[in-house]
Amino acid sequence: MSTLSMKTYAVFLLPLLFLAGCAHNYLLDKEEISRLHYTPSSETSTVFYSKIFTVGAADELAVKTHSIVRVGENIRNIPDFLTVYDGSMDRLTAFQARVLHKNGSADTYGKGDLNTVALSNRYIIAESSVKYLPIEEKVSAGDYIETVAIHEAALGRLGMDFHLSEAGSNAENIECAMVLPLPDSLHYIALDDSIAPLIRILDDRKIYRFSWPSYTQPDMRFIFGRRNRGPGILSFSERIGSDDERFQWQRFGDWYLKLIENRLAGDKSLEAKARELTTGKSTSYEKLEAIAAWCQEQVRYEQVYLAHGEFIPNDVKAVFARKYGDCKDYAVLMYAMAQAVGVEPHLALCRRGQGFKFRPEIAVAQFNHMILHYSDGSRNYWYDGTNGAGKPGVTADDLINATALVLEPSNSRLVRIDEMPENLLSITGSLTTHPDGLAGDLRIDLGGQYAIVFQTVSRLLGSKDVKQWMVNWLRQNLNGALVLQEVRWQAQGDRFVLTARCVIPNALIMIPPAAYLRFSTLFPKLMPEGDPAQHPDQVFYYPGYSRVRAEITLPEFSDSASAAGPGAGLHKMLEYRLPSGPFEKEEAHRFVTAYAKASAEFTASCKIYRKDSK
Repeated sequence: MSTLSMKTYAVFLLPLLFLAGCAHNYLLDKEEISRLHYTPSSETSTVFYSKIFTVGAADELAVKTHSIVRVGENIRNIPDFLTVYDGSMDRLTAFQARVLHKNGSADTYGKGDLNTVALSNRYIIAESSVKYLPIEEKVSAGDYIETVAIHEAALGRLGMDFHLSEAGSNAENIECAMVLPLPDSLHYIALDDSIAPLIRILDDRKIYRFSWPSYTQPDMRFIFGRRNRGPGILSFSERIGSDDERFQWQRFGDWYLKLIENRLAGDKSLEAKARELTTGKSTSYEKLEAIAAWCQEQVRYEQVYLAHGEFIPNDVKAVFARKYGDCKDYAVLMYAMAQAVGVEPHLALCRRGQGFKFRPEIAVAQFNHMILHYSDGSRNYWYDGTNGAGKPGVTADDLINATALVLEPSNSRLVRIDEMPENLLSITGSLTTHPDGLAGDLRIDLGGQYAIVFQTVSRLLGSKDVKQWMVNWLRQNLNGALVLQEVRWQAQGDRFVLTARCVIPNALIMIPPAAYLRFSTLFPKLMPEGDPAQHPDQVFYYPGYSRVRAEITLPEFSDSASAAGPGAGLHKMLEYRLPSGPFEKEEAHRFVTAYAKASAEFTASCKIYRKDSK
């Protein structure tokens, strides 16, 4: 196991106060670097990564990020380690870097050596810039690059979050520390569900230190039993006296709405467009549908991931004029246009991605996405402009059953985003024998929330890229060995249809005179790997399409050795509807039982015979 010396640990805890400028030297000495324990590799890798959050008495927040990278043969991978952001929400106050060459020499750099990267729209709209240290031509394999960046966060109340993926795809000697003024305490979620901090008091501060010996970024496809794909810490400094969760979320909602209220007022041109779009629309739902559809068509998405800047939208007038933005900009634009025509929706914060279990007692750092909420008293509608296509009022499938914080003055509250009853992945096809297995045409029909990402991709990407995306989806979700001869796709209202002419290798197990057919052989990727029964307490959502119907026809076969003649052939059907989660403990155990039944049908063998085998 990789470890750091106690002297090195002490060095990391020295700069605990708010730091500005480069009057101090934040770099480690060469002796300490030489004592780092790490696994030798020919690849570029992180041998040390530290992130220290220091909270002030008035919720100020300073963040120190310290990394040491050993340059491997793949030198082209190092630019990510030489990039630092600077913005109005997270201001870069200090920067130092050093290259330790393998010949013993060293080059040192400061904030003045950073170049501003040519700005794209995403950084203009986020009032931020990306800066880059242009030294890749000055390093070679075996060198070390050490960087220290200190940011001052404008909105410390949004909490502190750290993800191991920040350290790179292959990292060792990782630590994260939160330094709080007494008597504050830290409320946190450890996303790997096992780590606990080392806590110590230093003068008038309490230090919470988390450490990991190593981290390797896993395959993005979820496997049962792996609790989190992106381990890390979400936390905030607690000094609120009330234990009432609803009161805390309500108070946060009021604070947040007050923070952004001057960015939510539209102008005459925005109001005129809203009235134009909703002419002839009588209900609030019809008006919202028209507004959301226009935003999907006319506003270009620009993705922005910049710490606390992620939570603050741009002025809605600027978003309307520019016609581009990210999730929060879409949300405030739809919000302002709806209000202009007398509809009262609410902004809502949520977390995109199913691989996360929401905790109502923790900070807003859990959220990474903003959408719009509207309720007619009987049903909740959700509008996500970043979908790019799909039915207004419905989120994509990665928000199924997610928890959203609906923002309303004096009534901010947590609401669950329900799954649509129309969700279904349907697979039909007729297959005949082929020298390599089975061949024929498959039709994949996706309904409800399952269709939205397909509709978005088909609208936003060029035909060549769409085809590659569809091919990848077929191999990732049905069968990785598919030989695809032709792929077609079409949006049909709220549904999406994908057809594929293909060969499925090794689809049958031949033991003459019979053959054996399994859905798990035809479509092995349809259900996730692993057995959740082995780790029932670790199952908290279903990592796949949970509502499936598959019906395959094999005209050359029957299920009886005595069958002969042309006939209709053999029909094989599989259908299951599983809860998708996230699950509490009891729900998880009920899910495991339901999954076991579906899995048994998925892996069951059907003994079949060729009609001409007699």
